[in-house]
Amino acid sequence: MQVYIEYAILDNFCIDFVLLFLMLKVLHIKAKWWQYFLACSLGTAIAICLPLVSLPLYASIPIKILSGVLLSVFVLWRQPFFVWLVGFLLLMVFTFSLAGMTIAFLYLFKHDSAIDFSLNYSGALPVGLLILGVFCVFEAVLFLVKYIRERRIIAPFLRSISLQIDGKILNLSGYMDSGNRLLDPQTGLPVIVVCKQALKMLSKNWWDSLLANKLPKHYKQHFIPINTTSGNGKLIAFKPDWLHIGNFRHEAMVAISNEKFSEVLKVDALFGPDLM
Repeated sequence: MQVYIEYAILDNFCIDFVLLFLMLKVLHIKAKWWQYFLACSLGTAIAICLPLVSLPLYASIPIKILSGVLLSVFVLWRQPFFVWLVGFLLLMVFTFSLAGMTIAFLYLFKHDSAIDFSLNYSGALPVGLLILGVFCVFEAVLFLVKYIRERRIIAPFLRSISLQIDGKILNLSGYMDSGNRLLDPQTGLPVIVVCKQALKMLSKNWWDSLLANKLPKHYKQHFIPINTTSGNGKLIAFKPDWLHIGNFRHEAMVAISNEKFSEVLKVDALFGPDLM
């Protein structure tokens, strides 16, 4: 049998990526790209080198299990031991599930009814790359369904927001959050919470002045206390030169949040029902 080493590397790398992605998605944990790369590279190296060494069954099984442990640790190294354990078990479950689906996939497209369980890398396209392609299409469909569903729910509460800060006009996408009843205790004005990334057009000097609490007095810069489900905190706030929500002008304070408001829809700001 002729084996293409580049197919074997690509195959194992793609499959390890899919397994790790599924594991982290179930655990609701995000990993850096370099963690994915190192973990997949390690798993690929072990998978390529292991067949080159003649080992008895009792020795090869612990090595394969150790490979799964190392892959889990690479992407979960900051998590508690219990999360490591759950991650490893999920990795094993997905590995066996993916293997079964791969065999079923090959059986479906074979010309005869015989199943060849000895997968090789001499075909026109690696199995791992096929699996990765199907996986990417599946994720894209899920994202599209989620986007349409969320868009349909929140569309009636979306408004365009225009405001001027430091002589620059910013156009944002706002969402009416019924839970946002924030009032600035100093000015008595309602508060709009804006994602920090939506203000990235502002100059570095403006941001430096904001962080140093040295904005001009007309901005009325100060901290506003907030209460959330995760606890109490403070957001830095200021008054823009002017602010429009839809076609109406409003007097309001702008508080800056470091958190994004939606993973699917681009929502830059949250405002209360009093500003509708």
